[in-house]
Amino acid sequence: MRENPAVGIKLKEKSQSHKRKPFPVEAIERLLEAADTEWRGMILTGFYTGARLGDVAQLTWDNVNLQTGELDFSAQKTDAEMGIPIAGTLMEYLTTLPSMDTGGPIFPRCCTSYQQNKSTTLSGQFYRIMAKAGLVEKRTNKGGADKSSEKRSTNKWSFHCLRHSLVSGLKNAGVGDFLAKEIAGHESDAISRIYSHADRTALRGAIDKLPKIKVPEMVKSTEQKP
Repeated sequence: MRENPAVGIKLKEKSQSHKRKPFPVEAIERLLEAADTEWRGMILTGFYTGARLGDVAQLTWDNVNLQTGELDFSAQKTDAEMGIPIAGTLMEYLTTLPSMDTGGPIFPRCCTSYQQNKSTTLSGQFYRIMAKAGLVEKRTNKGGADKSSEKRSTNKWSFHCLRHSLVSGLKNAGVGDFLAKEIAGHESDAISRIYSHADRTALRGAIDKLPKIKVPEMVKSTEQKP
């Protein structure tokens, strides 16, 4: 060939999205301090189950299995049927909510936001919580436009980092790779999960090894949105 057909093609910059880091325990506790009651539950669920933002927002009380002490739900991304033991700290939070065992979404406001605009609005709300906690810089919104849809690749923190925190916490506690992936519902292992499952005792033992997060006292008064 006399000419190189690739000349003039602009190379795509390498995404930084895969460089997100897990939240340290102290950072999660700062997030809980900055969040309202509903978002505290979202954050606790994200950490203690590794569930993705959309899955957490759409959890209902029907997903809470009080007989087994598990959260049973279907992961949107992988279609995997998840049965994750509810950590003690998360159960303590759930039992303080007035809607316990009455049906409907566990996080009604976040569920509505997700149904209206998928993860975009919720990601923006979580970013503002991180900013309030001093983990990221506050975004300026001079033009009045919704900045929640800005590219997140330049920021190492996001709700998804709670998923990394779960896996990191399990491995730091000596939990094996198989159990850690089973609890997190790792995408690459979705097929093998159909044929092999860890028993409930092993999963419960792994969850119980996670660090106990200090949760601020529940606020009974009307709270503002993040």
